Amino acid sequence: MLIFFVLEWLLHAHTNSYHNAETETEIGRYSTIDLKAFQDGAVDYDWFQNSFKTLGKKRWKVLYDAAKYISDGTGHNRAKLYADVMTGATKIREVSKRKKEKRNKDYVRVYGLVPLSKKTPDKDVLNRYNELLKFKKED
Repeated sequence: MLIFFVLEWLLHAHTNSYHNAETETEIGRYSTIDLKAFQDGAVDYDWFQNSFKTLGKKRWKVLYDAAKYISDGTGHNRAKLYADVMTGATKIREVSKRKKEKRNKDYVRVYGLVPLSKKTPDKDVLNRYNELLKFKKED
């Protein structure tokens, strides 16, 4: 039951733009990331991975589907994207495509969350770096 409490705060940290003293205290118990950073799109990768592994895929799906009820639409969409990337449900090709088509900054933010290519990680890093430079130049 404790894991659901921890996960509730994990989702709350990553989905909500409004935080008060209570949320700041509770989230601070589990993460060293500043709330302002969460509001700006930061992700606590370790917190997510530990929670996901503890829950397992089946229980994660239940929580994932229910998470939309704890935030506004944009916060939930961002957290869902982050989770999809970190669980492998969304791949780099999809991220790149959405970044180009929509110029969506959340898709730019997740570039660092997508696992690197196992065959050519150096080439993958360079490609992502060049894509980010291109995005910045066109902005």
